[in-house]
Amino acid sequence: RWGSFTRGLRLETWKTEHKKKEEGANGRVNMEEATQRKKTAEKEQETQVPLGVHIDVLCDLHDKARDVGATTTEEVCEKVVKPATMGCQCTFVDTLRGQTSLTDGRSLVGPATVFVSHAWRYDLSIPLDVMLEHTETHPEAYFWFDLVSRNQHVVADRPFDWWYTTFRDGIASIGRMILVLSPWEDPVPLTRAWCLWEIYSASTIPSVRLEVRLPRPQRSGFRAGLVKDMEATMGTLVRVQAERAEASIQQDRDNIFTAIEQTC
Repeated sequence: RWGSFTRGLRLETWKTEHKKKEEGANGRVNMEEATQRKKTAEKEQETQVPLGVHIDVLCDLHDKARDVGATTTEEVCEKVVKPATMGCQCTFVDTLRGQTSLTDGRSLVGPATVFVSHAWRYDLSIPLDVMLEHTETHPEAYFWFDLVSRNQHVVADRPFDWWYTTFRDGIASIGRMILVLSPWEDPVPLTRAWCLWEIYSASTIPSVRLEVRLPRPQRSGFRAGLVKDMEATMGTLVRVQAERAEASIQQDRDNIFTAIEQTC
């Protein structure tokens, strides 16, 4: 009887261990399937037109920024956008899904129709003025604006190659880029390496329409400059001084100029 019991115990032990191995294998398969589904979803998302925001979102963001004493894009990021997305660790755009505009009833989020290139040193009112003017002739516009369209909690974690590809592919899929130049006497974007990469990308992709805009408050000074010295004034808008170009990460600057040289 004892021999029968031990044989039965060993049999049950084998069955239990075998079951655990099967469950473990199934668990690994399920995890692999879940991981693969996530990768597939991310890849599908990358091939879609990036999401942009309704102009109302940017106007509201500007109002909130003034309430907390934030003026530059960088300050608005730290004082408004990051606190608003701290819980979800997501993009500001993600917090707006399913919401509609009180002015025209459209969704606050939609496939971007315009990629906005600007400098983070700007007062937020500068690119906002340009976008407001654009909506006067394109009321259905959705703006890809990095402040709200990028996840500001993982910016530092992304490798250069990811940003290199994301910006260029994003510009290509959107098909239109507005470059905000300010001040007209010495435009900041022409001294920022990432802005130069965006300009280069838009100008070398045949399907992309590149528009250069000055904020409306600066146009009278620009016109006066044209009257005084047209050649010098126009030169300020097209002069790119690579040696002055900066990036928050020096290696990014070097990589950007290497990429441009390799594709020229």
